[in-house]
Amino acid sequence: MSQLHSSSQTTLDERVQSDGTPPDLFARLSVPVFLTWISVLAPLLLFGLLVKDVASRESLRFDTPVLLDLHARSTPFFDSLMLAFTWLGGVRLLAFSVLVMAWLWWRKQRFPALFLLSAMVGTSLLNLSMKAAFQRARPNLWLSLTPEHDYGFPSGHSMISCTFVLAMLVLLWKSAGSSTLKWRATSLGLLFVAGVGLSRLYLGVHYPSDVLAGWSASMAYAALLERVFHRRFVGTRAAN
Repeated sequence: MSQLHSSSQTTLDERVQSDGTPPDLFARLSVPVFLTWISVLAPLLLFGLLVKDVASRESLRFDTPVLLDLHARSTPFFDSLMLAFTWLGGVRLLAFSVLVMAWLWWRKQRFPALFLLSAMVGTSLLNLSMKAAFQRARPNLWLSLTPEHDYGFPSGHSMISCTFVLAMLVLLWKSAGSSTLKWRATSLGLLFVAGVGLSRLYLGVHYPSDVLAGWSASMAYAALLERVFHRRFVGTRAAN
C-alpha cells in the first residue's frame, strides 16, 4: 500500500512543475507558437496605432511630407519603374495567383493551393471591408499618372502583393530545397513588396500610412493563416 502511495505521489510530482503549473501548459508554449503569436500581434499593434489616427480623421505627421519629397525626386525613369511595379502589384497579381493555385491543384498539392486561395481571397475581402469602413480619401497633392477614385485605407496593392509574397514564401520554406535559393527568393520577394508599396507613394495615390497599414494587416493575416494550415498539415500527416 505504501509503495502504491509512493508511486502515485511520484507521478503527481512529475506532472506538477516547481511553480505548481502542469507541464502540458509549457508544452503548448512552444517556440513556433510563440513566434506565430508575435508575428500576428506585432503587426496588429502597428495597424491599431494607424487606425487610431485614421478613424479620428487626423493626418499622420509624416504622410504629406514623405509624398512631397518623393514627388520632388521624380524623373521619367522612376515614372516608368514605379508604373511597372504598380502594374504588377494589383489585379494582375491576383490573376497570376490563380494560375499558381491551378498549377498546385494539378500537381495534387491540395492544401498549398487552398492555403494560397484563402490568403488571396481573404486579403481581398479584408481590404474591401476596411476601405468601406474607414472611407479615407486618397491624397490629392498633384495630378497622378494613375488616378484612383475609391477609398485609400489600407492600400490594396500593398496588401495583395505582401500577402502573395508571404504565402509563396511559406510554401517555399516548407518545401525541400536549397536554403540559399530560399533566401534569394525571400530577398527578391521582399524587394518586390517594397517596390509595389513605394510605387503607390511615388504615384501619389496613397499615403505612407495606407501602405504601412496594408503591410501590417497582411502580415498578421498571413501569419494566422499559416498557423491554421500548419495544424491541418500536421493532422493530415498523422492520419496517413
